[in-house]
Amino acid sequence: MGSASQSDDLRLLIHASDVDQGGSVIQVNLNDFEDLPKAPVFVNSLTGTALHFQPHPEEEGIFLGYLKASIPTGESQTFYLSQNQPLKAAKMTLEDDGNGVILQASGQPLLRYNYRPFPGKPWEESGKPPAARLRSGNIHPVWSPSGQELTEIFPESLSHHLGLWGAWVKTRYKDQRFDFWNLKEADATESISFRNWIWQVTSGPVMAGFKTAHVWALDLPDGRERVMEEILEVMGYPGPGGVLFDYVVEQTWVADSPLELLKHTYGGTLAWRYPSDWIETRHLAAAVEDSKQGVLTGPAVDAAHARWFRVEGARDGRAAGFLVMSHPENFRHPESVRMRHDGPGQGGYIHFTPIRETSATLETAVKRTFRYRVFVYDQTLSPAEAESLWQQYANPPQIELLIHEK
Repeated sequence: MGSASQSDDLRLLIHASDVDQGGSVIQVNLNDFEDLPKAPVFVNSLTGTALHFQPHPEEEGIFLGYLKASIPTGESQTFYLSQNQPLKAAKMTLEDDGNGVILQASGQPLLRYNYRPFPGKPWEESGKPPAARLRSGNIHPVWSPSGQELTEIFPESLSHHLGLWGAWVKTRYKDQRFDFWNLKEADATESISFRNWIWQVTSGPVMAGFKTAHVWALDLPDGRERVMEEILEVMGYPGPGGVLFDYVVEQTWVADSPLELLKHTYGGTLAWRYPSDWIETRHLAAAVEDSKQGVLTGPAVDAAHARWFRVEGARDGRAAGFLVMSHPENFRHPESVRMRHDGPGQGGYIHFTPIRETSATLETAVKRTFRYRVFVYDQTLSPAEAESLWQQYANPPQIELLIHEK
């Protein structure tokens, strides 16, 4: 396609296809161009708008960008490689405080990943704490751009809930039942914990984030058995009027017999406990079943098959919310939604759960990947705006590499 000597003449032709593109995360393969800057900048040939890129932390030659300006449906725009564009200051950063890492957008905290048990709500009762208090590898808090907390940890009604986390509930392994979700007892057999970092990107003009390994284990009569390896990847990006982050979970069952994920109302890889001090909590979901096309609200969200759901609430007269989008390649997409609202002043939780109607099996040494994108924001988000964000996630713009002939 190209060579190192030709990169000065490189152009990107970005096609919006059937979806308006603006506020889109994009990727481009520039592996054939060895003399590129570390963080290349392309400039829109019509508007002069700069499009910044940074290298992918794992995939050689792949660069990540954030397309802020809109490209209307069916249109294309050309961007040329700039040789004198100033390097953009880091917009996304990651900081370590000794117990967790905090992902920030323009200096404002976005989320905190706890690689040690969450220290902000210590156990104050007598006796040993429940196993949920000792779990690591979860996210809390998640913040809106103005700093409102959008998650809750250890609520009184369900004290084993962990902000934003994942676990399977009703499982069977070697004819025994195990529950990785309801870690309410101090002597729980099941555990999930942080193991090690795979990579961290601590700053960048486009993205900051991390990839980490978790261990799922069982304390059995014959000793502790490591049964599943889990990889969590989180990448944060600036967003259109809010902040985006991609949340990807890879699970590989490593025990010698498979794990049955038995049909159950709840359980999955991204569960969200929203705040109990929210008032006027509002739920929406984009249903895609033949009998329930369109946007559902309130209790109808529970058990809907959906491509996205949105939850909003308010405290002190200020509204904020979050949108969770399921990737179309996910297992059993469109996934069923579990939504439980515990009532005014009590909060609730919501997540996609692919085993709500039908059981599934995690076979030994077979990797299964679950991909989601989250958008957090202040005020409110219309159904049309939510659908547009999902469409951009599911149908990213197509990028064509051109060599300009002088």
